Amino acid sequence: MKAFKFIPLVLLLSFIATPLYAEITLKSEWLESIDNLRFEVDLSIRGQYNIRSNHLSNVNVMGFDLHKVFTHKNGGDIATLVAQGYLTKLVNAEKPAPFYKNKDDLKFICRICNINFSVLDKGQLNLRIGHFEIPFGLEYNIDTNGTFRQYNNGRDIGGKLDWGLTANGQFSWGSYEVAASRGSGVDWTSDYHTYILSGRVEKNFNYASFFGFSAFHGHVKKPRSLTYINRTRFGVDASTQLGPMTWLAELSGGKDNNADIINALVEVNVQNNTESLLAYFQVRTGSRRAEHQDWDSMVQTNLGLRYTPDRNWTVSGQWTHDIETYKAAKKADTLGTQLRLRF
Repeated sequence: MKAFKFIPLVLLLSFIATPLYAEITLKSEWLESIDNLRFEVDLSIRGQYNIRSNHLSNVNVMGFDLHKVFTHKNGGDIATLVAQGYLTKLVNAEKPAPFYKNKDDLKFICRICNINFSVLDKGQLNLRIGHFEIPFGLEYNIDTNGTFRQYNNGRDIGGKLDWGLTANGQFSWGSYEVAASRGSGVDWTSDYHTYILSGRVEKNFNYASFFGFSAFHGHVKKPRSLTYINRTRFGVDASTQLGPMTWLAELSGGKDNNADIINALVEVNVQNNTESLLAYFQVRTGSRRAEHQDWDSMVQTNLGLRYTPDRNWTVSGQWTHDIETYKAAKKADTLGTQLRLRF
């Protein structure tokens, strides 16, 4: 996969060329003014307490979110630029993600940083380059970045983000995205042995119901290790709304080398009429069976609440309870709270 070596150069040229092209065509009256540029500062403080281990930790984040659509004067889109950069400080983190060096790491993360170029009208074909969410499962169209509320991508396929290229589009019946990416995750590394091929197709039934099918295959490095994993997953996900409640579910299965893997999640949530208050309950299950061994399983529940009095403030909390854990893991009961400000 040495072709991936050229992505940093292409990405850099895209970030430089797109604004320059926009500026040149603006002067020639082909583009509108930059009214649709959105820039926000994102600050959050998150605290977590594991009742069983009596462990307190917190995560402090300062970041920015830039969104710009470059359009023709007649209204057609040229490209959409998204850049989200976050300076993250861990304080006594109990289980830091593999891309952090230690429990007190300070790290800048380019979370979603990509350009999506329009190829065909009406969004039927676009080409995305940069750092994006891997198209797989519920995480694809429900933004949970920087929040307690999560779905199975991190647990199932080893991460949510990667560097690479995608083809994506929307039709009256639904949407699709297929990707070829580096397999390095959050960071760009010099390891060119890893790669990921992934994709998801979604069928919409109405404004509140959809069904998705996902596929994933990658040669990725095991966290904090020099060994590699051949990982394959196939998954389905769905959502439907019944009155004030929304039901979501995802199920996936596949292999990590010779080990069989099955993961599932069900969520029910309810919102008030103004959508300022969201309450949700999740049940996660996971099972794995190494070659010539018995199945090993886990069951976990999440109960969460999110309050957004206006577009600038969000207060949220979650209780995570382990009913059953894998044999090598310890049970946890974790309480978390987060205050988030965007302006």
